Amino acid sequence: MKNIKEFKSDKEFEKYINDLNCAKLCSTSKSDLYISRDYHVIKDIRKDVDYDNLKISDVIMDSDYNLDSFIFPSELYVANDKIIGYKTNYFKGDVLESTFGRINIDLLVKAREKFIEDMKVMTDGGYYLYDIGFNILFDNIKMCAIDTLDYYKKNDVTLDENLYMLDKGLIERLYIHGLCSRNISYTSDFNKVITKIKEKSK
Repeated sequence: MKNIKEFKSDKEFEKYINDLNCAKLCSTSKSDLYISRDYHVIKDIRKDVDYDNLKISDVIMDSDYNLDSFIFPSELYVANDKIIGYKTNYFKGDVLESTFGRINIDLLVKAREKFIEDMKVMTDGGYYLYDIGFNILFDNIKMCAIDTLDYYKKNDVTLDENLYMLDKGLIERLYIHGLCSRNISYTSDFNKVITKIKEKSK
């Protein structure tokens, strides 16, 4: 059973966030992100029209899958039968998002291998992990996926499909950090890109 907190209105939801004394982490055209005092992330998705028709039953919760590599919502926020936000665990120390973070390539490769093990579980469950590569956090130890609301069931989904989505995003991050060239970053062959990066660093 999903952990759902229902609100009568947007104002009640906003009051709930204020009462938690949350600090705003960031704001985009589609969402607002807050961190609570007990280090949980509250995501307000009311601005994102892509989720207007999202069904509660389609959302994967942390109670559905116990996987270290995926940060699924632990609580859904609903108003007028519409999902308006959710709560997840906080991931500290991501080095992929900021170009100031230093990526340890060997540890990235190791973390990816562990991540793929958990990805196999999701694939076996029939889930296409849409846009996963651009929603990966990495702290030079562990790799985790966030923003999981876009995953959906797909007939005959394969691990190769999901792996392509993962590597596409990882390689783009490596390019942004100046670790590989644009020509190399167009490939989806992660191992080839890693080999080139290591050759370049010798």
